[in-house]
Amino acid sequence: MPTFPSDTPLTPLDCASDSSEKQLHQFSVQQKSKKKWLLIQPVSMPLNLIMVAFLVGKLFDVNFIDERLGNKVPDDFSGFDVVAITSRTLNASRAYQIGDTALAQGRIVILGGVHPTMLHDEASRHCTSVVYGEIESIWTELANDVMTGRMQSIY
Repeated sequence: MPTFPSDTPLTPLDCASDSSEKQLHQFSVQQKSKKKWLLIQPVSMPLNLIMVAFLVGKLFDVNFIDERLGNKVPDDFSGFDVVAITSRTLNASRAYQIGDTALAQGRIVILGGVHPTMLHDEASRHCTSVVYGEIESIWTELANDVMTGRMQSIY
């Protein structure tokens, strides 16, 4: 591991060749001014779910619930044939809870989104079907299967 006397200026390449945190800190201290970062967490608008609602709405009656806006998920799903839930890892437990409730009431439950796509074996325990990836690529098959009542475990 190279060592640098304190009076020898470091360069990013010196740090890259041995990216120890101590050397990076020394390099940072030698800078005339620190680089400024702006970290942004955008408001997450589920455009993908809105697109799904538009697609589904061409063939089926659709209701849309967004719990982030204060909408309440019903306890009774008897007014619906299909309950489709999108999930990211941060809300997977809640998605699974909703899926379990709807399954217990005999509904078709479809889970999609990043978390079910990455962990479809886990997600499949809480739904009828997991949509792997984007729904647009399997929409015709999924819509047909919903209409005929012949659901597959993964789409």
